[in-house]
Amino acid sequence: MQPVTQPVVGAVRGARALRALRALQALPALPWLLVLGLATVTLLQVGTPAPDIGRYALYWCLAVTLPGLLVARATVGTRGNWPEDIALGAVTGLALELLCFALWSLLGLQQQLWVWPLLVVGTFVAVPRLRRHWRISSPRPLPRLWSWGVASSIGVSLLRTSRRRSLRPSGSVGAWVTSIHATRRTWRGRFRRNPCVPRG
Repeated sequence: MQPVTQPVVGAVRGARALRALRALQALPALPWLLVLGLATVTLLQVGTPAPDIGRYALYWCLAVTLPGLLVARATVGTRGNWPEDIALGAVTGLALELLCFALWSLLGLQQQLWVWPLLVVGTFVAVPRLRRHWRISSPRPLPRLWSWGVASSIGVSLLRTSRRRSLRPSGSVGAWVTSIHATRRTWRGRFRRNPCVPRG
């Protein structure tokens, strides 16, 4: 009986593995989750502290991409899928942050720059007509092959980046610090205001 049962058990295990693989492939978010995981591993390999990765991810998702996504959907509409909406939201959110940074600096309120995403998100929560932009009413999923193709190209770029020893500037950071203070002096001369310069 043993010679017969071993092929049967192997066939059952193979069928289960195939079903599990198909189930994973059916998840539309799988390629993007793999890219996020690979990006995290890349940052860890080049010496980025894990808490810094977590803090920046929260900042980028909640303070840049989320308000940008809501504004983009309210102005130009949704693309019908989350990957494209998130990409458009990230670009819109970054543009809004730069605009708010300029306005806040002119008013001398650089330390209160964190308020703008709260104002945007709070508005889309409080106003009933804007709440529909939190979801996709008419989904238009991306082609699976397209998603895997874009995710694969991003993954290749990350793998090439991970071969480097560090993402930080080589040698002295004096030039980097000098450029920051030069930008600060330029801003100060034009607008008579000091932008908030990171320290540390």
